[in-house]
Amino acid sequence: MFDSNDIQVEVAERKITGTNLLVTSRYLDHVAVTLKMLGDFQIDNFKNVVAIYDWLFEQQIVSAPAVLINAAAQVTIPGRLEVLQTNPVVILDGAHNPDAAQRLIGSLHVLFSDRRFVFVLGFLRDKNYQLMTKLYSQVADRIFATTPDNGSRALPATQLQQLLPTSQVVTTAQQGIDEALKLADKQTVIIVTGSFYVVKELFKK
Repeated sequence: MFDSNDIQVEVAERKITGTNLLVTSRYLDHVAVTLKMLGDFQIDNFKNVVAIYDWLFEQQIVSAPAVLINAAAQVTIPGRLEVLQTNPVVILDGAHNPDAAQRLIGSLHVLFSDRRFVFVLGFLRDKNYQLMTKLYSQVADRIFATTPDNGSRALPATQLQQLLPTSQVVTTAQQGIDEALKLADKQTVIIVTGSFYVVKELFKK
């Protein structure tokens, strides 16, 4: 198997609909690819896909980059920087640990450097919600706290509010979005995150 470290991926343009890339590898020479999945961490993952493509090409299982280009333009992961709507922007992300939270925040700053962020947060009590709460509070303009639909594992929104005194408690993630939309303008990005149990009710059907 080829080493993904040998693969060069240049970002040509970042858009809310995807990331335009120029990919160079053993069998690709500045091939234009649009990666539908958002976030620089997905670009890192895509390098592994390119490595697999090179191996398939060498084995004569594939013969042209069209299969790679088409896959990149279509594949999505529900609940990972998933755009629910664009005006205003509403994003779902199931980040449920501090590392994922930091990656989410980094991606938001890259994609929306001039926007303000409103979060709808809900956590499980057995996760490191204290640190995640701190990370989100440093970048949030407003926060709505909700309780995930996970019985005994869910952190009650009222307990989360104790860490975020200026937050507003809402019953569901959808109510959080509805309240955030009342405050939103074209510079607002609404993010629902903290647990996949929070974002699952909003997955596109």
